[in-house]
Amino acid sequence: MVISSGLPSSVLKLLLGDATIEQRSCQWDVGMVQADALGVDCAATLSALDQLQQRLPALSEAEANWLWSHGQPVLIVGDIPPAAAVLVQRLDAPLA
Repeated sequence: MVISSGLPSSVLKLLLGDATIEQRSCQWDVGMVQADALGVDCAATLSALDQLQQRLPALSEAEANWLWSHGQPVLIVGDIPPAAAVLVQRLDAPLA
């Protein structure tokens, strides 16, 4: 299993146990930038989203090429990031 995520590997290990996982570290979404323990910094969130939107085409292309280069069946699993749909279209792969 390959996971493409910005989560720290320690968090993935906590969530998935000792499963053999290859992690490709990348950021697919920004969530919300916190201003403090309870608040959202809207301006910083919009700025982070704008920066991500600029990087997404190259990131999507690099991930698609990497996945394609392995010649293995691909299933894209995404929770919210619309970039998952871009990969699905690029690879003609199913989305779960």
